[in-house]
Amino acid sequence: MNTTHRSQIYNIYVVVGLSSLLLISSFYLFGMRPLTGYLRATHTESIDLALQNSVGRLQAILHNHKDLARQAASRTAIRHQQVAFLRGEITHEALVAFSQRKLADALHANDALRAIARHGPDGERLFSVGVPVPMSLTAYCDAETLKRVRMIPTEQAERTGELVYCSPIVDDDQALIGFDVLIISDQAVQRFIDEQSRPPNTLALIFDEREIKYWPNQSADDQAHAALRDFLASRSTAPRFVIRQQPLEVHAWSLVSIVDAEQFFAPIDRQTLILLATVLGTTMVIYLLTVLALRPIISTLAREEQLLVLLRSDGLTGLYNHAYMQELIDAELERAIRYQHPLMLVLFDIDHFKALNDQHGHQAGDQVLMQLADLCQRFTRTSDALARYGGEEFLIILPETRRTQGQQFAERLRHEIAQAPFTYAEISLRITVSIGLAHWDGCGEAPTKAELIRVADRALYQSKEQGRNRVTLG
Repeated sequence: MNTTHRSQIYNIYVVVGLSSLLLISSFYLFGMRPLTGYLRATHTESIDLALQNSVGRLQAILHNHKDLARQAASRTAIRHQQVAFLRGEITHEALVAFSQRKLADALHANDALRAIARHGPDGERLFSVGVPVPMSLTAYCDAETLKRVRMIPTEQAERTGELVYCSPIVDDDQALIGFDVLIISDQAVQRFIDEQSRPPNTLALIFDEREIKYWPNQSADDQAHAALRDFLASRSTAPRFVIRQQPLEVHAWSLVSIVDAEQFFAPIDRQTLILLATVLGTTMVIYLLTVLALRPIISTLAREEQLLVLLRSDGLTGLYNHAYMQELIDAELERAIRYQHPLMLVLFDIDHFKALNDQHGHQAGDQVLMQLADLCQRFTRTSDALARYGGEEFLIILPETRRTQGQQFAERLRHEIAQAPFTYAEISLRITVSIGLAHWDGCGEAPTKAELIRVADRALYQSKEQGRNRVTLG
């Protein structure tokens, strides 16, 4: 490497090093550090994903309410007593005496349950436990259509101040034998709304697209509350707030997220702009400096690479030439000796090539040589080396190839060439090759390069003497 090339490479190292340092420093100081600090402080993901997560957790609370209702309705002993009462087998007093105490135990076992009112299939109130359950709620549990636990709409249950559910009761044959009206505490719902509402995000639970039923108890953000009221009234959003709404599985209920955009989006937008401007400007500087430094180097290396390819390649076939193949044989033989690995040389030439030239002309011979080179390239491995060794002779180096493997390879190659169609000016030509092999198994005294080539050459001569189109191992 001359002094000029070395100096140019040093310039690349200095420029790329300084530019990379500038880019990394700018990215960290002006972009990543403040943005990461903000994101860690807020622990906020996207608004929609956060809302979806909250909806799932809130629905789990409501599902738990329904499980409580199903558990109360599925108590086997009470159901059997109710069936007996409906059949006239026991009195109403006996049913109440047995069942009321059992359901009272259910209330004591779960603080969320405030009251249970049991009814017959015709809607008659049989008894109740817990806080008083208004008789008016019974009308909203239609026994004919009640197939599963459902919540009574909040307008009808307004006087209770809690959540009210209807739960069907069926016997062992799945026949409806009555239903429960259950009052369940909404403390879990309110607690969830309180816990999930943190600046800049406020959660609210609304009913029927117009009524705010649950709002954070500790929220002092009157502007967010006013923005939600305007949204429910006109479906328009104040510029300062981003409002997202997602319905629950419960009919007419929706969870709403009210996000203060000034708090949430402004820092992200500001830091993002700084980050983008910094990275873009720094990258442009690095790009320009790198191009200026690399231009002479690339030009020089490209010319040298082109010259090197020309020096190593055969002009007609594009394969390695004789001189470079000598270097490759030296390198592969040295590696085989160092690691005690086998090595094989495959030397072959075209049978009656002179006759082909005499009959069809040298251009036909050139076409055959190029087509043969293409065939051999497809046939060899990437680890093999293939060269036009001279005239119509070709040489292949097969590293780490045992004797039997090399013979099989040579036979397949000979057969492939013999079967391949060669053409010139729409004339179909058939050619064969004679092959000589030289092999070292990696054991014992290693041969020299001259000895290996001489063995392969003698084996090739024997293939010619024995009738051509054959493989001979030397």
